[in-house]
Amino acid sequence: MAGKQNGLKAAVASMKDSSKYIIVGSETIQTRSGVVASTENIVITQFKSGAARQFGLQAVNFSIPGQYTSGAIDEDGVISYINRNAVSIRYLVICHAETQLEEGIPEYKLPPLTTASRHFSLYNLVTGETTHNKTIPTPPGAFSPANLQDLAVVAASRDALRFLGNPKTQPGLTEIMREILQ
Repeated sequence: MAGKQNGLKAAVASMKDSSKYIIVGSETIQTRSGVVASTENIVITQFKSGAARQFGLQAVNFSIPGQYTSGAIDEDGVISYINRNAVSIRYLVICHAETQLEEGIPEYKLPPLTTASRHFSLYNLVTGETTHNKTIPTPPGAFSPANLQDLAVVAASRDALRFLGNPKTQPGLTEIMREILQ
C-alpha cells in the first residue's frame, strides 16, 4: 500500500499546474552609447502583477542558465530546459521589451524621443502550443529625454516601459494577457 501512495504522490507532484507559470525575458534600452540591459524588469514585473490580480496566476521563481538568456533569448533552448527541469509548470511566458532612441534635430527644434515596445510569447508546456501577441508600442513622441546624456535617456526609457504596462495609461495590457493566457 505504501508503494501505491508514493506512486500517487509522485504522479500528482509531476502534474502540470495551470495556475503556475515561469516568465523570462529581456528589456533593453537604447542610448547614444549603445544598447544596455534594463535590470529593473519593468514590463515583466507589471505582467506578474496583472497575471496575479486579473487571472489568479502565480509566477514561479526558476533559475534558467545564462546561456539561454544572455543577449537574445534562445526561446527553443529555454523551452527545452523548462521541459526537462520544471515538471509541474504549465506555462512559459517570454517577454521582449525594448526602447529606441531618436536623437532629434535641434536645428529644426525636434527634441530627442524615446519609444518603447513589448511583445509576449506564451508556451503551453502540456500541448506544445505557442501564442504570440502583437507588438505594442508607446505612442509616437510621448517620451522625450531632457538631453541625450545616457542617464536622461535611461530615465525617459524607463518611463516609456512603465507606460506599456500601466493599466491606467495602457488599458490593453489586460486584453493582451487575456489573449495569451486563455
